[in-house]
Amino acid sequence: MFICPSEPKAIPRQDPPLVHFPLNYGANMGSWKIFDPSTTQGVGGDGAFIVGRNVRINEIMDGTSQTIAFSEVKAYTPYLRDGGNPSAAATAMPTTPSQVVNYGGSFKSDSGHTEWVDARVHQSGFTTNFSPNTKFAYTNGGTEYDIDFNSMREGLSPTAITFANVTSRSYHSGVVNAVFMDGSVKSIPNSIDPIVWRALGTRAGGEATQGVP
Repeated sequence: MFICPSEPKAIPRQDPPLVHFPLNYGANMGSWKIFDPSTTQGVGGDGAFIVGRNVRINEIMDGTSQTIAFSEVKAYTPYLRDGGNPSAAATAMPTTPSQVVNYGGSFKSDSGHTEWVDARVHQSGFTTNFSPNTKFAYTNGGTEYDIDFNSMREGLSPTAITFANVTSRSYHSGVVNAVFMDGSVKSIPNSIDPIVWRALGTRAGGEATQGVP
């Protein structure tokens, strides 16, 4: 039930002694800042789902029809992790894919979105800081990958904030499918205005979202 029929790698991930199965539907974890372990409740993400606590329906102040719950992701996504960049002092979201790639980290070639029980953003979620299917070109060993990124896996450090860029992606031509908090499903074009896409990702941003399909 967590796999799209178009996913070409709908196969188990062997990670002895465990076996995991991938997924194609990620939870909306917000725009960029996902988790701050130094705060009382680990407050961080501005999306529909927050690390470590429930979100009540009255907290979806932008409206359930204007807030994404889940959107598509690709299984076995390559990603960079745990580099600690940007620092906790950073507040601004990156504006180009090259900025994200240059934050660096430990490279994993094929394990993102393969372990839904892990619940971290690179396994079970997505972020809306860049529009669907934006490419993040990263070269390793002479091979180019389209990557995701997190600065520090949630819960791995008692102090380091988790910033993440986990892009919604699909194998459909020009769109990703998203389910909203009211249960409606829409096909979102890659060409959606990035400002509108980020607005759909926040639960209480107060943004206007004219132009939503």
